[in-house]
Amino acid sequence: MYEMDQYTVSLLHFEDGIKDECGNSWSIQNNGVSINQAQIKDGSGSAYFNSTGGIYTASSSKFAFDTGDFTIDFWMYYIDGNYETNYGNVAVVLDSRSSIGKQPISIGVYSDYKIGFSVCEKVIQSAPGVIKPNNWVHIACVRSKGIGCIFVDGKSVITGDQDVNIAQLFSSFPLYLGGDGNTRSGVGAVKCYLDEFRISNIARWTEEFIPPTDSETETGELLLVVTMAEEVEKEYELSKTEFDAFVNWYDNKSKGIGGPYYTFDKSFKRKDYLVFDKILTFTVTDFTK
Repeated sequence: MYEMDQYTVSLLHFEDGIKDECGNSWSIQNNGVSINQAQIKDGSGSAYFNSTGGIYTASSSKFAFDTGDFTIDFWMYYIDGNYETNYGNVAVVLDSRSSIGKQPISIGVYSDYKIGFSVCEKVIQSAPGVIKPNNWVHIACVRSKGIGCIFVDGKSVITGDQDVNIAQLFSSFPLYLGGDGNTRSGVGAVKCYLDEFRISNIARWTEEFIPPTDSETETGELLLVVTMAEEVEKEYELSKTEFDAFVNWYDNKSKGIGGPYYTFDKSFKRKDYLVFDKILTFTVTDFTK
C-alpha cells in the first residue's frame, strides 16, 4: 500500500474505517459508504460506495494548488452510477463543491464508460469504453506544467489544457468523494469500490507507467534484468501483465512511438526511469517453470 511522503496531502487506505493518514477528517454522508473486506485490491479492506452518498471533508486551502502540479490517484472497481442527465450522464467520483456552482476539481465516469477530469471547468475526457466495469483499474489524474492527463492502468487516455490558477478562483474548498458535493445524496453518486485513494502536490507520473500493486494481489512471476549503459543491471519482479506492458513500450519505442523512458513504480518508495537510448539488453526468467 501507499506510504506517506512529503508530497502527500490526503491518503485513505480504507483499512480501519475512513481514516486519512494526513489528518483530514472525512464524514460519511447519507449512509453511502462502508468498509468492505470482500472486494479488495490492496491490504485488508476497501471502501464500498453504494450510490446513495459519499464521504466529505471540510473546506481547506491545501487542495488549492495555484498553477502547480498535482496528482489524484486511486484504485476503482466500478459497477454503476446514478448518472446526472443534466451534465452528460455522469456519475461523480470526486467533487469539490458545497453548493451549486463551479467545481474547482472533479472526476467523473460517464454512462458510456469514459472518464473525465476537470480543473476549474477545463475538462478533459477520454474516449468511451476505457473504464471496464466490474474490474479493478488504477486511475491517475495528473496536472503537470498546466497540462492535464488521465492515466488508466498506467496508460495515457487523454491530455489537454488545464493551465489555470485554482487558488486565484477558489482560495479553499471541500472535497466530496462518491457523488455530487452539492446534494451529498444519491444524485450523481457512484456504485463502486475504491482503494488507496491519494492526493499529492506533485505530478507523480508524466509518462506511461506500471501501477503499483500489492504483492499479495499480483505476485512477481518473472524476473526482468535490464542491462543499461556502463553495464549497470536493474532487476524487477513482474507479473506477466507488467512484463508485457514493458515489452510493448520497448517495441513501440523502437519504431519511434511513445515516450523516451519507461517508469517502474514497484515499491511505493522508489520510481525507476529507464531511458530507451540507455538500454543495452534485457533478459527475463520465468519463475513458474
